[in-house]
Amino acid sequence: MGIIGLALIGIILKILSNMIRISIQCESLIGILLCGIIINWFVAANFILILELPHTAIPIWVLFGLACKYIGQLKLSTNYMDLEN
Repeated sequence: MGIIGLALIGIILKILSNMIRISIQCESLIGILLCGIIINWFVAANFILILELPHTAIPIWVLFGLACKYIGQLKLSTNYMDLEN
């Protein structure tokens, strides 16, 4: 694993932590559960070949994109800036 791989892991974890923070602040159970599923898949990827096989890697990245889009729409639909203050 090189520097680029470590940077990508850091970016993914930063995005995931932001999604979790936004879900908690907006009190979205669906957002929290989506992030929990993603964490479950990433933990399982440490023990079995999940991210290397296409029939298991494609669903996790689709789910990650779905969660990003859902959290983005949640952030727009609620007054997220009001929740930060």
